[in-house]
Amino acid sequence: MSHRLAPPKATSTKPKPTLKPPATKQKKSGESVADLLKHQTPKPPPQTFATATTSSNMQNMQILSRSRSPINKTLDKPVSPISSRESSMSVSESEYKYTVRNLPQHIATQKSFYSFLITTINLRSILTLKVNFNRTALLITSAPITPAIINQFRTASGDANITVDPINKKSLNTPFPKVPTFSVVIRSVEHDITEADIMNQNPILKINRLHRIISKKTNRPTPLIRVISDDKPTIDHLLTQGITIFSRVYDCEVSHPPPPTPLQCSKCFQLGHGPNDCPNKPICPKCPESHHPSKCTVITAKCPFCQGSHPAWSRQCPVIKETPITENTPFVPTKIIDPPSEFADRDIAEDPDSPHSDPNPTQTLLRQVIAFFAKILFDIFPLQKPKMQQIIEQASLHAFEIITKISHSGHRIRFSFN
Repeated sequence: MSHRLAPPKATSTKPKPTLKPPATKQKKSGESVADLLKHQTPKPPPQTFATATTSSNMQNMQILSRSRSPINKTLDKPVSPISSRESSMSVSESEYKYTVRNLPQHIATQKSFYSFLITTINLRSILTLKVNFNRTALLITSAPITPAIINQFRTASGDANITVDPINKKSLNTPFPKVPTFSVVIRSVEHDITEADIMNQNPILKINRLHRIISKKTNRPTPLIRVISDDKPTIDHLLTQGITIFSRVYDCEVSHPPPPTPLQCSKCFQLGHGPNDCPNKPICPKCPESHHPSKCTVITAKCPFCQGSHPAWSRQCPVIKETPITENTPFVPTKIIDPPSEFADRDIAEDPDSPHSDPNPTQTLLRQVIAFFAKILFDIFPLQKPKMQQIIEQASLHAFEIITKISHSGHRIRFSFN
């Protein structure tokens, strides 16, 4: 038995394809090697299994985060701190705060009142809403609430007693803060010199009013002229340089310190305690009602204590005048107007090239010490202000060689140094 061998398989004579290198740009005449390398695409580094897995996971996470976040386009853009600060300022300036009172019972919850505003009133500018248990609510919007919207509140809710009042809205009738006035006494003024003569002789000085002091014992004019002014340079000039009348310089001195101001509550307006320690119900100082003083509409004030034509905080009230004042009576703390150099930065005060530098830092420090101890003594011994003021003026003159004059405006004091 014979075995035949299988004939060998015919091999293909077709040549195998070879990988061609990437086409490179031919170098032109006048082109450098560096310019040629710029046009070549760099080959990426060999990618291992770990790097491939990591890159794929990162791509999946980015795709997932972009699909979940509706503001991915905004987050992709860099936000500068200036633009973010400007946006926050614009948002805060466009906020309108309101207090809603007398909510009907059926919309006096957080959910019901929010649904009422959105669906019934169609109020889309709500920023913050907080409904309280006493049927009131705090409403902050990005647009002002007009009277038409308020009428829509009342019509849709079926209650005409619902009110919407703005919070911290400045009224046009709000008076300006009272400017403190100071009193200075001109000594040894002859009786033939009138108040008009003093004003005509000193047109530069800003004097509110002046009058000759009448003695309470004899009811006769005295050689003293009281000057009232709210101009600080005028007060400093009078106390440190005096006043010239018909070519003669007359000395001026501060008026007798006023009695201390008892502490008065801004809630019930009783004396002896502050609003944080008040056990009484709040009252209006201008009428018998109990609303806030800023919401009072009366033209002529009526004191709730004596029924006089003045507010409850007036020092002309006989009830306040007759209240006994002792060492144990709480008083309003002394406040310094324009403290010496405002306790400026030491580096600025000692820099001679700075426009805010003090030519004599030692004198400034001594004036600060004098003002500091004066406030302490006035607060510790409020019923002995004249004696404390005399001690301070004499001590500053003999110990520091500084002439100190202290002028008073209620519980506020101001220093004039020479």
